[in-house]
Amino acid sequence: AKQDNITELLTRADDLVTQQKSYNEVYEAMARSLGEAWKELNLQLEGRRNLLNQAIRFHTIAVRFIDQVNGARSWFSSLEQANFDNKSLNILFDEHDAYRKETLEASLNTLNEGQLLLEHVKDLGSLIESANQHSTIAACYEIEQLLGLHQDERRKFEDEWERNRKILSDYVQMSEIKHEIDQIFDWLEKQGKSNSDSTDLGQTLDDIERLQMIHRNIEAESQVI
Repeated sequence: AKQDNITELLTRADDLVTQQKSYNEVYEAMARSLGEAWKELNLQLEGRRNLLNQAIRFHTIAVRFIDQVNGARSWFSSLEQANFDNKSLNILFDEHDAYRKETLEASLNTLNEGQLLLEHVKDLGSLIESANQHSTIAACYEIEQLLGLHQDERRKFEDEWERNRKILSDYVQMSEIKHEIDQIFDWLEKQGKSNSDSTDLGQTLDDIERLQMIHRNIEAESQVI
């Protein structure tokens, strides 16, 4: 390994300095310069390693966001063919809220990680020679482009979520109307139709007056309906 070679070389230089007093200053300067250069290289490599690790974290979180969006869209599509009678509205609304919460959390994590990566690249770029600044500029541009695309995707998801929220809200209204219609049909079957089809005239005047009162009440209710 290069580290072993450098260590051996510095040791030999130290020995030579000890043996050759006349070259003391020269060898000391050379050894010191090499040691500093090696330390600087290791610092740069460490910075590069950290940068790559951070880039992996950013892209991993960004992919997680896309997976979250795709999962939500698949669920949105299922609403169009769902049999709402088999699923309570409370569960649907809870699931809808959960998709939004999880997706926006993934979006925020992506933006935060992307911003950290961008700042890291800029910090490292400030340490390199101006002749090599083009690589820093290109890297920053690419990250900013990815963050811009991410923002577009998040806004698109928000619009889709709002549209599907309206679908659920419309279904609530339809369910309420259906419930009222079912009640009317139930009344028609149990009260209205049975009375209108009845030929019962009773046995006495009191019976007839009672039946007449029932009929008037049904007529009054039917007019309200």
